[in-house]
Amino acid sequence: MLNSFSPSAPVDGTCSLGRLSTYHVEAHTANDVQKTLNFVRAHDIRLSIKNSGHDYFGRSNAANSLAIWTRNMKNAQYHETYQARGCQSTFENVGEVGAGISAQEAWEFFEPLGMLVTVGATGSVGIAGGYGQGGGHGPLGPMYGLMVDNAIEFDVITADGQARTINACSAAEDAELFWAMRGGGGGTFAVLISYRFQLHPAVPLNVYSFQASFPIPDGQLNITQSAVHRDVVRALASNQALFASHGMAGYNFVLPDHMVSLQILPSTNTELIKNITSTYNKFLTRYPSLNIIENTYYTFRKFSEWYAFAQTPSIARNGPVGVGISESGRFLPKRLFSKPESVEKLVDAVVTAMQFSLQHGGGGAAQLYATGPFSHPVNSGTGVNPAFRDALWEVIMGGIWTSNTPDSIRHQIRNTISASVEPFKALTPGGGCYMNEGDWTEDNWQQTFFGSNYDRLLEVKRLFDPTGLFNCWKCVGWSGYDE
Repeated sequence: MLNSFSPSAPVDGTCSLGRLSTYHVEAHTANDVQKTLNFVRAHDIRLSIKNSGHDYFGRSNAANSLAIWTRNMKNAQYHETYQARGCQSTFENVGEVGAGISAQEAWEFFEPLGMLVTVGATGSVGIAGGYGQGGGHGPLGPMYGLMVDNAIEFDVITADGQARTINACSAAEDAELFWAMRGGGGGTFAVLISYRFQLHPAVPLNVYSFQASFPIPDGQLNITQSAVHRDVVRALASNQALFASHGMAGYNFVLPDHMVSLQILPSTNTELIKNITSTYNKFLTRYPSLNIIENTYYTFRKFSEWYAFAQTPSIARNGPVGVGISESGRFLPKRLFSKPESVEKLVDAVVTAMQFSLQHGGGGAAQLYATGPFSHPVNSGTGVNPAFRDALWEVIMGGIWTSNTPDSIRHQIRNTISASVEPFKALTPGGGCYMNEGDWTEDNWQQTFFGSNYDRLLEVKRLFDPTGLFNCWKCVGWSGYDE
């Protein structure tokens, strides 16, 4: 593995494919996919599916497999009105993308048409596959819902090689498949060819951007005893319900020595964000122990302008490539933000997790995302983990390593990150996390990744993939079905 921090540096050792697929089919059409599925089924060959490869679990790769590479399915189309197959009603402002379209390619296509796409934070992520089938959260999530909430219709190839167009109006079995592929996980039920989804008329993205560094007395730090860390997290948590009620998204990064906090509100009222964040702004501005780097309001008329700005603070670092990474996460429900005593328990959990991570080599950073579908609490038409709909924060603890990191240190980082999420689990018994940003060592992965939808998802899996064509050791969440 190359060191992404120094990609031209030489590496030692024996070169091998590792877990990368041995052969790839460069698929351009549905027919290419059909032929590939018929071939692997006839010869009992391991299969994997890959577009951009953004997957912390490595589900887009599998050793000794034949990969369907969907990157070249680049079609994109705008429909002013669209009638899904078998449906009586029509939709307005519908986008259509092939399986190989990335987030940036999507917004660059639809932005000149005056439309917003519910993409995430990283432009190189493919939006139709793992992102668009696993949930899909981002800066527009609180206002418009997850990517799966906006899905209208899919063109897919099922394990039997059959081409299907599926939506909520389909016959019973195909409607179940559509439900499952709206949140049940990419590469699990069928090969996605095209994704049709609701677009939203463009409005300005109004942003409150705050960055500050923290003093560390005598070079020593115990985050659990740090007043500045506690006060900052408490201030954010105390305002989060207000932010969410207005459909405002947030990217918040709290580290041992600094913080980055971005609040994003899509609105034609460019002054509204100042009113909503006034209490939070006053606290941060007047807090004596913060060395303020930025404390500014912005209005971006186009999504591309917001994205260019977001590369500077921290969000661009959310999609690291060429490094080893370990993550663990947890949904934090709205009840934890409702009363001062529950907020205090939440603050305790954050600083305890950060200190444990720092003390045991994980880095000590906490990522607090407010990018979920809180303003869209009920949607029985999707298979996404129901815990996502009640969450005001998705907290992520993470650590990275490079090719130069010894195996013993990598092992320590993985164990540390897995353990650092325990304070959040204690607050949310029976809770869950976003499957695309979770810990592959989760004991109760059925509940954690799928919640109450697991049994129904499993039945859909058995119905459309009875031989487990799309199953392998890498497909987190379905290992029990393999057995």
